[in-house]
Amino acid sequence: MKKNWNFSPELGLFLFFTTVMAFLAVGIVYWLIIRYSGMIITSWWRSPSKNTEVGGVSNSLHMIGLAWDVVPVTEENTAKLQRLGLRVINEGDHLHAQIL
Repeated sequence: MKKNWNFSPELGLFLFFTTVMAFLAVGIVYWLIIRYSGMIITSWWRSPSKNTEVGGVSNSLHMIGLAWDVVPVTEENTAKLQRLGLRVINEGDHLHAQIL
């Protein structure tokens, strides 16, 4: 039997804003953990224009608040970020950490 999914515009807006708030909440929690682990966050949430300006990739997780650029670059900080379940890329002058 085929289901007929009728979503109202209000439900669509609710789901959209709920998703945005969930991303924001996750981003803030990680931001707090990273910051209070003794690291400095040099970049977190970026607009698409800022992302282009700094040379970020077109699908950067910075644009939805799920990536962080961190200094100083140390093995200890890399290990801390990995223990948080983040993917870590050493960019030379900073560590790029993002949700897997």
